[in-house]
Amino acid sequence: MLDKIKALGKLAVRNLLRHTRKNILIALLIAIGIMSLFVANAIVITTNKGLEHLLINSLTGELLIGIQADEQYSIFGNEIPIVSEYDTIPPLAYYPELKALLAQDSSISVFTPIVSTAASMKLDRYGGTVPVFGIDPDSYFAVCSGITISEEAKAKLLHGGVVLNKVLQDEIEKEIGRQLV
Repeated sequence: MLDKIKALGKLAVRNLLRHTRKNILIALLIAIGIMSLFVANAIVITTNKGLEHLLINSLTGELLIGIQADEQYSIFGNEIPIVSEYDTIPPLAYYPELKALLAQDSSISVFTPIVSTAASMKLDRYGGTVPVFGIDPDSYFAVCSGITISEEAKAKLLHGGVVLNKVLQDEIEKEIGRQLV
């Protein structure tokens, strides 16, 4: 048995030495394939980490709590696109009790309530469906530290107000032909 293994080893080495150009080409192609897999994997991991960081710091924090329902809901509503415009997110009826539990948990440093829905927005000639988030400005900007807002704007929000993202603001201003106040 050992003699057969030695003979196969000698045959393999002789074959490698006899066809060096072909072997170098094959080895190079294998190395390029493996390198491509490592690069693609690094891109996917970096993209996932970036999206996770973006969502945590700019939208939801580390944890999103909702009620158990038959349909799947995200912070933007029903996850079925056809139904999402007509279906609302069920509210948390037990929020005061949940708030007390979260405040007692020492592993939770800060939390914030978010009410999200879609709304029909009409302003002069502009009309469209827009996402709406009801927030508590003090706690929301502590949880979602990736969103920057001036202290003046934050103070105005404490007394009731609306914040639009720049893309939506530009779209509305273009449609109505004037700047928003």
